[in-house]
Amino acid sequence: MQIVKHPRPAKKEEKNRKQFDNLNFTIFEVGGSVTSLYNCGNRLIMKRIGILVGGILAALSSLGQTAPNFTVHDTQGVTHNLYSDYLDQGRVVILGMFYVGAPWFQEVADSLENQIAALGEDGNIDMLYLSYVDSNAELIQFATDSGLLKPMIGNEGASGAAMAPYTIGSGFGIFYGYPLFVVVHEDRSVDYDPYGATPTEMVGAIMDAATGGVGVDAFDQERMMVYAANGNLVVQASEITAVQLFDLSGREVLNSSTSTGTIDVDLPGGIYIYRLHNSAGSFSGKVYFP
Repeated sequence: MQIVKHPRPAKKEEKNRKQFDNLNFTIFEVGGSVTSLYNCGNRLIMKRIGILVGGILAALSSLGQTAPNFTVHDTQGVTHNLYSDYLDQGRVVILGMFYVGAPWFQEVADSLENQIAALGEDGNIDMLYLSYVDSNAELIQFATDSGLLKPMIGNEGASGAAMAPYTIGSGFGIFYGYPLFVVVHEDRSVDYDPYGATPTEMVGAIMDAATGGVGVDAFDQERMMVYAANGNLVVQASEITAVQLFDLSGREVLNSSTSTGTIDVDLPGGIYIYRLHNSAGSFSGKVYFP
C-alpha cells in the first residue's frame, strides 16, 4: 500500500467553503482505487474514487440516475420507506445529511422547516435528517436543543446505507462534505446538493429545487432567513416593515419596527413564533433561542 500525503487543495471553487477549511486528508492507494480520508474537526468522511478511466466513465454515465429506495428507523422508532411512504404518495423528499455540529446545518434546516410549514395543505414536501455518526441519544438531544421537528435517523436506524449512494462514490455529483442536501422528486429523479454561497442562498436553492422554482411567497423570493444568535433575533429579508415574536402560548413578546438585521431581545430559551410583515402580507415561522 502506497501512502501519499497531499497538501490542502489549491482549487478555490466557492463550494470548498463547506469542508475544505482547515482540511487535511491522506490518500491511500489500494488495488487500483483511491480512498480519501477527510479530517473535518473531529469527524471523518471517507470517499472512494475510482482512478481507472472505466471507473470515471461509469460514474459519469450514472449522472441523472434515479434515487435508490431505502428503509430507515428514526429516533422515535418510526419506520420510513422512501418509495412507499413518500414518493409513491406524490411527495417530494428533502434529505438533509449531516453530523451534529456541521456548519450551517441548523440554520438551513430550521429555515427549510419554516418554509415547508408555510406551504400548508398546498405543499407536498417532506424532510428526513440523516446522520451516520450520531446515535439516537445524540440526535434526540440535538433536536431538543435546536428545535428541529422533522424525523432524525442516526447510525442505529440504518442511516449509513441510505446515505451511501450520495456520499461514497456518488454518481449523482461531487461530494464535498456535510451538510449535504438532496431533493428527491416523485418520479425518483434527484437534485443533488443545491448550492448557495450563504445559508440564505442555500435555503433558496433547495426550495427552488423542491418546488420546481415556485417560491413559497414573496418572502421566499427574497431569500428570507430568521434565526437566533447570541441572544439576538437576526432577520435577513428585504422590505420588512415590522417583526413580531410570540411564545408558544400566543403571548406577544416582541413588536419591533426594526425591519432587518439584529434585534436585541431578552427572552428565556425555547421555541418562539415570529411574524414578519411587508407590503405583500405576513409570514410566520418558528425560531429557537438556546
